[in-house]
Amino acid sequence: MICQFLLVFLTLLFYDPPFVPPGTVKIGDYYVEASEVTNGNYLDFLFFQKISLDSIAYQRLLPDTSNFWYTMEKYQQKPIVFIGYEQANAYCLWRSITMSEKHDQLITYRLPTIEEWQDIAKKLIKDNRRQIMRELRNTIKVVRKYPDTYYLQSIDDDDKGITNYFDNVSEMTDQKGIAMGASNYYLTDLRNNLIRTVNYTKPNSYIGFRCIATID
Repeated sequence: MICQFLLVFLTLLFYDPPFVPPGTVKIGDYYVEASEVTNGNYLDFLFFQKISLDSIAYQRLLPDTSNFWYTMEKYQQKPIVFIGYEQANAYCLWRSITMSEKHDQLITYRLPTIEEWQDIAKKLIKDNRRQIMRELRNTIKVVRKYPDTYYLQSIDDDDKGITNYFDNVSEMTDQKGIAMGASNYYLTDLRNNLIRTVNYTKPNSYIGFRCIATID
C-alpha cells in the first residue's frame, strides 16, 4: 500500500502535463479555441497593428462600417462580425506570432478546414448532444423574444469548455466564401442545422470565426 502511494505521489510530482495552446480546448485530435473571436480580441489585434502598419494597411483591417458597436465596452465579449476572410487570416497570423513569442514555442493559429470543423462538430454532438440541443433551444427562445435585434451571446470567461459552436455566428473556414454551422438566423430546424455549410460573399452580421491551433 505504501509503495503504491509513493508511486502515485512520484508520478504526480514529476508529471509534466502536455502543453495546450492558450485559449484552446482539446476536442478529439484538435486544439480548438474555446470561443469565437470577440470584439475585445479583435480590438487587441487592431491596437498592435496600428503601431506597426501605415494608415492604409490599417484601414483594411477595420470591420465594415455596418459594425458600429465593436468598440463599445458592453459588447466586448460578443463575437466580432462584419469582417472578411483576409481580416480573419490576418488576426490568426498575429495571434500565432504573439503566442509563439510569449511561450517560446511555435504555435500556429488558423482557420479550420471544412473537414476539421465537421470532425469537431461530430465529436461534440456524439459526446454532448442533449446539452447542445438544450442550449440551442434556449438561444431560439431569446432570438424569438427579440425578433428585430440580431442577438449575439456574450462569451463566458469562466466556462472551461467550448462555447457557441453551433449558434451565435456561422464560422469561417480556410476556404474563402465558405462558413460552417448555424448562426442565430438559422436555428429553426435544429436537426438539419447543426452541421451546415453557409456561403458568403462579403462581411455580414452572421459570419464570425474561431481558430484552431497546432504546435510545431
